[in-house]
Amino acid sequence: MIRRRRLAATVILLTGALTAGSAHGVAGAAAASAPAPTVGMPQGNVEPATTPVPGVGAVATSSAVDDRVAVLLQNNGTTTGRVDLVSVTATTSDGGRVTRARSVQSFPQVLAPGEFGLASVKFRRDEAPPGSMFAARVRSSTVKTAAAARALAVSDLVLAPPQTGAVPQAMSATVSNPTSSWTARAPEVAVMCFGEARNPVAVATARPSTARLQPGKQAKVSVPLPTLCPAYLVAARAT
Repeated sequence: MIRRRRLAATVILLTGALTAGSAHGVAGAAAASAPAPTVGMPQGNVEPATTPVPGVGAVATSSAVDDRVAVLLQNNGTTTGRVDLVSVTATTSDGGRVTRARSVQSFPQVLAPGEFGLASVKFRRDEAPPGSMFAARVRSSTVKTAAAARALAVSDLVLAPPQTGAVPQAMSATVSNPTSSWTARAPEVAVMCFGEARNPVAVATARPSTARLQPGKQAKVSVPLPTLCPAYLVAARAT
């Protein structure tokens, strides 16, 4: 049995602007001295603006889009950590109402030192109105470094042209299982969109057609996006 040490990090983050804009660069570790990227490292075309916190924690959040708040995670510690729970508290601008939403999912689930993770929480309808402030808390466990290798990789990212209708844009990708013995169950891909200030704007998820991804296999996936998404990070998770 793997012995885990419980960790928690909390940070209060003001939401970024909701106007999407262009951004450049390749997502990677926060510092040049960080370890080499792991298999599950999110891929994209933006270096996010973050508010670093110790250990595994939330370094940026979005405003609520369709009652969903995007949460950018990062492991600023020195050991590999598994994300166990992401909690976000929403406080209305007048301080009159406080609500909370939670999620146990992160893309990827295990973060090596320096690595980003994509997450989101879903509030009940109208529980996070415009102007709300969000406090994000992450509970994590330390795990063996080898756990970070049991992850899915994303590649061949293609952002479709903007379109009219309920889905402004879509992201297609290839999700791969590069391991030699691990079967990835319930694979899922997340796309986090960023605005002009390189802050999260929204997040969307989708599953490929296969329920299991065998070692060495890959699958295609298309993720419908709730907003235009010229700047993005993409990552996958599985059980």
